[in-house]
Amino acid sequence: MTWPFAKAARFFPPLVSGVVITVVGLALIGVGADLVIGNDPEAADYAAPSRLALAALVVIVILLVARFGRGFLAQTGVLLGLLAGTAVAVPMGLVDLSAARGADWIGVSAPFHFGAPEFPPVAVISMCVVMLALFAESTADLIAVAELTGKELTTGDVARGLAADGLSGVLGGVMNAFLDTVFAQNVGLVSMTRVRSRHVAAVAGAILVALGLIPKLGAVVAGLPGPVVGAAGLVMFATVAAVGISTLRKVEFEGTHNLLIVAVSIGVGLAPDVAPDLYSRFPDGVRIVLGSPVTSATLLAFGLNLSFNRSGQSRTADDEAGAAKQTRPTSTTPAEYVP
Repeated sequence: MTWPFAKAARFFPPLVSGVVITVVGLALIGVGADLVIGNDPEAADYAAPSRLALAALVVIVILLVARFGRGFLAQTGVLLGLLAGTAVAVPMGLVDLSAARGADWIGVSAPFHFGAPEFPPVAVISMCVVMLALFAESTADLIAVAELTGKELTTGDVARGLAADGLSGVLGGVMNAFLDTVFAQNVGLVSMTRVRSRHVAAVAGAILVALGLIPKLGAVVAGLPGPVVGAAGLVMFATVAAVGISTLRKVEFEGTHNLLIVAVSIGVGLAPDVAPDLYSRFPDGVRIVLGSPVTSATLLAFGLNLSFNRSGQSRTADDEAGAAKQTRPTSTTPAEYVP
């Protein structure tokens, strides 16, 4: 399944990749906002000014570090924002570490805790649909990282990335977890910190594996206040959207249908995000695909680009190029004539 997606990566010019990256960032902003205001509308502190003020403090710290920090300090804005926000949240009573007190220091999950795996056909088909949606989002994240690092994304790069994504999903099932995917907020961190080394990512992965064996630490992280985590998330998610907008700057809009393609793809793609019940009466498989803003925007941008444009160029641009070629003088030197 990974190679068809990898082969399709060459059909993701800046028009398509820009739309997809923008939607990835915009679709996640709601997640950060929900963490800031709280998840329970009936709670006394739901959307309280104190929560918004705490979130604003985190954003201000991130901005100040980015503006006045130098060297390594400038790359730690998000971390310092989290620390400052948590310190202020303690006297506000927003830090709940009660779960950490009863958690173990060392813990290892037992494989197949819920029993041996089963493969009912309906469940297999449903999970394949889910993986298609995850692959679409992961491909968008791979394209975003390539844009940030200036690296040309090859078919092999995409195939290896998606294969790792699939292997991670298999390991997740073995260890009693759900399927996972690349987190777009990490793409935002690449842009904010400007740290682009694969070695850093590998070391960070090893650290996360080690931390996963310490349940008490996981409980401490889970106890961090929502406004603090949400504010940092807002900055990182919006950074991803900004990368997508920057990618769209490379697109030729004059005399083409590209503006319409961008508008329809973003509008229809984000519709289920602002109207969660939009596809509520559709079958489960359809809801999984169309209900994901990233997946629906990817499919739309991909299809519309192929329908309106040829080989990444608009028909208008192709026609103009053909007309210009016809008007060239027939008597010219090879150095002047470029077919």
